[in-house]
Parts: sequence; structure tokens; C-alpha cells
Amino acid sequence: MKRLIFLLIILGLAVVAGVDIAKDPGYMLLAYHQWTLETPLWFGILLWLIAFALLLFISQIWRGVGSLGAKWHAYRAKKRLTRSNNLTIQAILETLEGYYASAEKHFDKAYANAELPLVNLLGAAFCAERSLQAEARDHYLQKALETSPEAEAAIKLIKIQWLMDSGNWSEATHQLERLLKDDPYQKQALILAQQLYQRLGQWDLYLKTIATLRKRKLIDQSSLETGQLRAYDAQLRAHCHKSDLATLNNFWLTVPTHYQQTPSFVLLYSKTLMKAQQDDKAVDLIKDTLKKHWDRDLVMCFGEAVASDSEQQLKHAEKWLSQHENDPQLLLTLGRLCTRTNLWGKARSYLEASVNIEASAFAYQALAELALSHGDYEKATSLYQKALQLAISN
Repeated sequence: MKRLIFLLIILGLAVVAGVDIAKDPGYMLLAYHQWTLETPLWFGILLWLIAFALLLFISQIWRGVGSLGAKWHAYRAKKRLTRSNNLTIQAILETLEGYYASAEKHFDKAYANAELPLVNLLGAAFCAERSLQAEARDHYLQKALETSPEAEAAIKLIKIQWLMDSGNWSEATHQLERLLKDDPYQKQALILAQQLYQRLGQWDLYLKTIATLRKRKLIDQSSLETGQLRAYDAQLRAHCHKSDLATLNNFWLTVPTHYQQTPSFVLLYSKTLMKAQQDDKAVDLIKDTLKKHWDRDLVMCFGEAVASDSEQQLKHAEKWLSQHENDPQLLLTLGRLCTRTNLWGKARSYLEASVNIEASAFAYQALAELALSHGDYEKATSLYQKALQLAISN
């Protein structure tokens, strides 16, 4: 409706203009040197409009011709990008299917025209790594670093992970330490450092790393304690294996107090002390630990320790009966201590009670040794057989 009204207005104006021109057409005179051109006004205006339209048309054609080169280059670039994307997709599929050599070739071929060249270079590096081509892998990683310097940390982390996977621990350590020197709090670098130091048994560095991880809230308290327990356990075992008592004792003093109460730690340390004939120290350590953490293995170890005062050792163990009267390990320990103090009757009673609650090879062996010491060879033989059967079955 609006368009119709607009057309009617234009038509009305044209009619009015036509009528006015018919009354007085006027004229237009153009002169150049001896040349003159006289024409009605309306025809002159029409000629000017035609000339303007023609000039505009020629200008459009000229611009179109001028942009043909740019459009051709844009078309070629789009075609190359499409081909690169297709090659990249093919390379990704080949990587997932395990055709690493072919995938590496296609990643590399697509790289020059790739929309995201970093992806292609990292893909090619991954394929080279899986194909055990370390030189080619490093080549692609270096090109990736040159192409995307802002991704330096990520590229180095990828290389460190691959070095660790291939067992190249010395180079992985070197690269990781350089990265942490530049950024001591880089999250993934710290996680890799934790794994690396654990694998290499560098427990001091491992402890520092997990402490930093906890400080940065990258691991929880439970993970920190688990890691610390693992580190101190490994260090304690290493020192115990060396049998250097002075070094072991110095290390024990560096272990946090709450870990010195860990039954497995105390057991390992106590047995090493007993091998070094420091049974009294082991006995005191076990007694202190059992006050807070009742542990069957520690109770057994207490009975194996030969204290300078065996009678006092026995009295202390008998005090535990009030709270652990049906503990077979405690009864076995009491039987051994009674045997050591020549309390034969009590020893037999404790050992038989232990066997009745839970038959064990150790208890039968202790009974057999007791029978043998009294010259009852037949009974001793029978008890040794039971101990052997239980040992084999377990």
C-alpha cells in the first residue's frame, strides 16, 4: 500500500513536470571553440543522466576487473585450506587407528597450509614418538616452538612426558629442572616432577615437590600424607638395607614425630636395631608405639627381642592381657618370653591358648621347641609337622 502511494506521488510529479515542460521546454546550449550544441532542456538533462550512468557502469566494470586477481588468490587459498583440513582429519583418523607413519606424513604435508599449524606439528611429533623416531620428534617440536613461541611451556611438558615414557630419565630430569627454574609453580611441571622423583627414588626432592603441590592446593592433605608416608618408608628401607646404624639413627630423627608412631616404620626400624644387638632400644620403641597403636606384628617383634631384663619384659607384656586377653599373637609372645625365663608351665599354657584361638606355624614351632627341650621327641616331631603343614598352606 505504501509503495503504491509512493508511485502515485512520483507519477503525479512527473505529470506536473511534463505539463510545465510542454508549456516552456527551455533549451541547453553547449559551446566549444567553433562548435555549438543547442538542445531542449529536458533532452540535455537526459543526456547528462545517460552519460553519468555510463560512467558509473564503466567504473564498476573496472573495479571488478581489478579485483579478479584478489578473488583468484582467495579461491586458491580456500582450496589449499580445504585440502589441508582434509589431510589433517585423515591424519587424525590414522593416528587413532595406529598407522603412525602414514599419519605423520599427512600431518607434515598439511602443515604448510594448516589453519592451526601447531596442531599438525604436535600431531606429527606424537606419531614420530610412537614410531620411536626421536630425531624426527624433536624436529617437529622445534618447528612447533618456532611457529608458536607462546606455547613453549606446553611443548616442553609434552617432550618431558615422552622422555619419561621412553625411560630417558636423565634428559627428562634436565629438561624438567630447566622448566621449573623458569616457572617454579607450573602445575603440570610439578606433577611430572613428583612422578619423576618417585621413579628415581630421589625422595628429598619428592618431598619438597609434594609440599609445593599442597601449598599451591594442587593436591589434598590426604594425598600429601600418602606421599610423605611413601617417601619416608622408602628412605627407611634403604637405610635399613645398608645396615649403617649411625646413619639410620640420624635419619630416624628427621622423620616427623607422627610418622615415628607408624607401626610399619617402627617394626622395620626395630628389627634393624635387633640385628645390631640393640634389643633394649627396640623394646622401648615398641612399647611406646603399642600404647597408641596396637599392632600384631609389633607384638610378635616384641617377643623376638632379647632384652637385657627378660623378666621385666615379660611383666610388661602380661599387663597387655587385661585389654587383649584373646590376642593369639600376644599369647604367643608371652609363651616365648616365658620360655626364655624358664617358666615352662606358663609358656606351654600361653602357647596352647594361642593355638586354640588361632593355629599358626610360629606357635606350633614354639611348642615343638619347648617339647624338644624337655626330651619329648615324639611330641616335638608331631608339633613340627603341624608347623610345617601350616607354613606350606599359608
